[in-house]
Amino acid sequence: MTRLVRTPDALLFWDGGEGVAVDLAGGARIRVTPEIFALLDAFTKARDAARLSAPLRGAVRALRSAGLLVEPGEARRRARRLESFRGLAASAFYTAATRDRKFLDTETDVEQYVRDEILPERRPAPFKRYAGGVRKPLSPAVPDGDGAGLGRLLVARRTTREFAKTPISFDDLSILVRATWARIGWLETELLGRLTLKTSPSAGSLHPMECYVLAWNVRGLPQGIWHYDVRSDALRLLERGNFRKEAVRVASGQRWVGDAAFLCVMTAVIGRTLWKYRSENALRSVWIEAGHIAQTFALVATGRGLGPFQTAAIQDTYTERLLGLDGAKEFPVYLLGAGRLRSSPGKARARSSSRRGRASGRS
Repeated sequence: MTRLVRTPDALLFWDGGEGVAVDLAGGARIRVTPEIFALLDAFTKARDAARLSAPLRGAVRALRSAGLLVEPGEARRRARRLESFRGLAASAFYTAATRDRKFLDTETDVEQYVRDEILPERRPAPFKRYAGGVRKPLSPAVPDGDGAGLGRLLVARRTTREFAKTPISFDDLSILVRATWARIGWLETELLGRLTLKTSPSAGSLHPMECYVLAWNVRGLPQGIWHYDVRSDALRLLERGNFRKEAVRVASGQRWVGDAAFLCVMTAVIGRTLWKYRSENALRSVWIEAGHIAQTFALVATGRGLGPFQTAAIQDTYTERLLGLDGAKEFPVYLLGAGRLRSSPGKARARSSSRRGRASGRS
């Protein structure tokens, strides 16, 4: 048995009366006794497990199988999630615990799940109401000027699941990417220096998000994986090829994604946020910012006559390997995309809404 060391991504805690050990990198989670806790502690530095007693060697094999003990070389190569999160164990644990979830990808399976698991329970009230008190209806005023246009976009926006085969233009993609992720100015501060301004708000104006575009049906843009370079306001080709099938796999097998024109993988470089905000709720701001950005994307796409979509059904490990991310300092958080509507907006939205009633997604 070779020399082994405890993985830098090991997280140990008590769950009620039982000990739990988790490998934040691989996701393995096992129940452990106080003796196993002590054994893991003994491997803080690399040691030869062959010198241990037979029962302990058996425990070492189990810990190694779970990824909690690794060879020293592997430990040095690993991207360290706890280190990337500056020791914020709850945030690191959350990102590890929610990775690579399995999603139902057939209409039959989804319908069966809804019938068995969802419909038997009473649906919560869609609105909250307070009885009594003074009631004052809102004014019948409607937006005018620029606000009227924004109001129409807000009402028209729908998540699309059906697309035409017609490609979108590079101009459409350029406008979408620029409006969503581009720098629109600088914010000069006395203490923190120059900060970036974008169309969506960000905690501390730190903007942790990056955009990778998998394009396969964009007229004027070669098929491939592109990264949006904010500094030069340009797409940089990372790998040429048709990644339509890979996009579907990134989105957990949702086949309709491949019918769109492109997929944007939005990632977070967590160190940007943690540079200033070093508490567990810093991760919350990352998810909130992803929502801001997705709404901007959806409204701009709607204004261009495109059908936008968004989904958080991400296969994290596969996506990170595809894009060359380490999964610790940078990881995927949201998927956005669009395509030409298959027919008139009204009909397309009606079909999309009907299908969403039977499938997972966001409307």
